[in-house]
Amino acid sequence: MMFFAVIPVCSSAAALEDCRNFLRRHSLLLSSWPNLFIQQALNEPPDTSAHTWAQGLVAKGRAHIMKCLNSNNRQDCQHTSELVSTFSAQPTCLGLSKDGQLTVVGTGHGMLHLINTQSRVRVKSLVSGSDGVSSCVFLKDGHLATTSFDGHIETWDIGNGCRTALIEAHTNAITASAVTADMKHMATVSLDSMLKVWSATKGNEVAAWHSPGPLNCVSFHPEDHLLAAGCWNGHIIMWNWLQNKSDVSLCGHKSSVRSLSFSSSSMMCSGSVSGEIRVWSVPNVTCVGCFRAHSGATEVLTFLDEGRMLLSAGSDHTVSPGTDL
Repeated sequence: MMFFAVIPVCSSAAALEDCRNFLRRHSLLLSSWPNLFIQQALNEPPDTSAHTWAQGLVAKGRAHIMKCLNSNNRQDCQHTSELVSTFSAQPTCLGLSKDGQLTVVGTGHGMLHLINTQSRVRVKSLVSGSDGVSSCVFLKDGHLATTSFDGHIETWDIGNGCRTALIEAHTNAITASAVTADMKHMATVSLDSMLKVWSATKGNEVAAWHSPGPLNCVSFHPEDHLLAAGCWNGHIIMWNWLQNKSDVSLCGHKSSVRSLSFSSSSMMCSGSVSGEIRVWSVPNVTCVGCFRAHSGATEVLTFLDEGRMLLSAGSDHTVSPGTDL
């Protein structure tokens, strides 16, 4: 069995027995799927030899991983996080299906990996024709849309594992995408300073807005008529795409806006590359709160508990498990 070639060196009888127990328990799985060796080792308790060895590979950058974090018990996080998968290339984006059954991970080498969120099994891998996957969103009827660093949009039939469309969407890298609640429309933003809305079914452009500078992120208002886009200059554009007019520009961030999220019709949060998070009252066009969450860029924002808590993740490799709002 080929996985025996990568058994960690054990310096004591107890450690050697620990390694043997690990291999006995997982021999059936690893004999068929040897590439899961690192994944299974990282799922072991932190004080085991297998876990220590695998963690060393991750620390050296020799393994790229994705973890599932459970924040219900913050005091014992080592027992509530689980390694889901490892990748040969750096993961660049992640999306979750509306029913929560599938997770898609895009990589910098243009691969798409679909993972069953219940079984944690990688069910399918797709090869994009693009120069790396920059974002991904699930659409209706088992379809998926991905964007690339070379300005393209690709749509996929997940069940058949085939690409259904390739769209030349932007003249520079697409930095983010979002989809409406009914999944009928998709928005993209790019370093070419364009904000565009697309028909998710027909693949045609239905609205476009040119901003003063490059754009990093985009999010739909819960009622879908309004879009927010984060700019390099620290401003947030609020655009009514149905009427094709810019409603207002929110100012306050001193650095580029990296992430956006709406909680309800009245609240929105934004994160910048400095790690700052701002809370906005959308109807009043007012910043009602500001705090620093990360030592690096605030890469991801999402609301939990019906908008009462905010989850953030940063380039400092930390996840804030929930800030009360």
